Amino acid sequence: MSEDLQGPLTRRVLLRIPHDRHMGLGLGQEELIARTGPTEGELLLDDSGRRSAVRVYGSPVTYELTLPVLPGWRPDPWWDIDPADPAAVGIALGRIRSDEWNTRYLLDGPPSAYDLVGRYWVLNEDGAFTEEDYKRAKGPYSATSPFTPPQWSPPEEQWLPFNFKQESSTGDPRIPDLKIRGDDGWSTRRRRFLDPLATYNTSPGSKVQVVIDMSFTGDDGPWHSGTGLVIIEGDRCAARFMTPDLCILAAVEGNFVEAYIRGLLRVWITARIEGDDVAFAVAREEGNLVWPLPWTEVLDRAGSIRHDRRELIHNDLWNEYGFTSPPDVDERADCAILAQRILDEAGVRRCPGSVAFPHLLRPSDFSPYDNYKVGDELNSIETDDAATSIALNSGGPAAIRGPRVAGVTYRWAKAPPETSMQLTLEDKTYDAENFIAGRG
Repeated sequence: MSEDLQGPLTRRVLLRIPHDRHMGLGLGQEELIARTGPTEGELLLDDSGRRSAVRVYGSPVTYELTLPVLPGWRPDPWWDIDPADPAAVGIALGRIRSDEWNTRYLLDGPPSAYDLVGRYWVLNEDGAFTEEDYKRAKGPYSATSPFTPPQWSPPEEQWLPFNFKQESSTGDPRIPDLKIRGDDGWSTRRRRFLDPLATYNTSPGSKVQVVIDMSFTGDDGPWHSGTGLVIIEGDRCAARFMTPDLCILAAVEGNFVEAYIRGLLRVWITARIEGDDVAFAVAREEGNLVWPLPWTEVLDRAGSIRHDRRELIHNDLWNEYGFTSPPDVDERADCAILAQRILDEAGVRRCPGSVAFPHLLRPSDFSPYDNYKVGDELNSIETDDAATSIALNSGGPAAIRGPRVAGVTYRWAKAPPETSMQLTLEDKTYDAENFIAGRG
């Protein structure tokens, strides 16, 4: 890659051709023959592949966050009661595991209208779970003080689309586009819970899946990692508890169902969330541009160039025992290298063609115009006295690159006696994909 970023490693040469006003007076026979130059040739100066800028886009930036989730089922009269009313709480607790309760809420029969109750928890990142349909009349999910947990502040925002701005370090100069965007990089749309960056201490390199933590005693914990069968939805930030009887999700402090009825159940999820910005880099020609057209090459490298960040303030896996916390994955430098490399290649004027000489020129590493080797880069075609010069490189900042000699053919014949040599110049048509190593 050093050659593409720092210039060619091969020598630069020129094609010397005869001038109609210069007959070689005063030159020796050997030098005159050497300078006779090509007798026939055809070169195409092709600028169609030149670009003034290159943009490389990688995958969307992801953030590893610990986030509170909301009940994703419409209020149910057996679950969603006023936790401040002891009589209502007593009646609700008394229904648990009754025959009617089991018929409604156990997953041991055909699908029913109660299949989501207690089981479906959402982030509400797109605002689909509206206050009119899902807000509870009382308790921690009622969007009223003092019941609403402190992570929703002010409480009336609890059933609005989730506010990612308060959870992640948006506006960070490492993601420059965020500072000019009105939504700080978080539009109201569906997203997904992705597996965290963290790994298990007990099995180095073993990836951690989405982590679900529950508290049966309110906001201060203690917290317990989710057990039983949980499905992470693929079309939104949501989780579905599939344990047939939710009462078996329990700890010393109580169980899942009782804690919810008492207004004490909290569910948090730690996962990576995909933002709206992507890892990207731009390379532009600097200085006096000799290529005036503002043509930009755009390369999509989503899936191969990543930028994954761990938000330490809002991430329970950072200091939690049992997890290894790897550093951020930041491959934007790869974007910049790739963009610069493609720009260097896109600044080259392509000159496919061939040139014939009526004699053989011995390969040499010295004189820049009376011999040619495969790999030589041709800067120009010049007449013997340099009265006429045609640039084969692209000029300006990209002048370090020129078309290369792709082949040298020697010909000779005994009868009639003939010697000749032909140079073949590159005949590739520009394609950015041809110059990408390791990212194809």
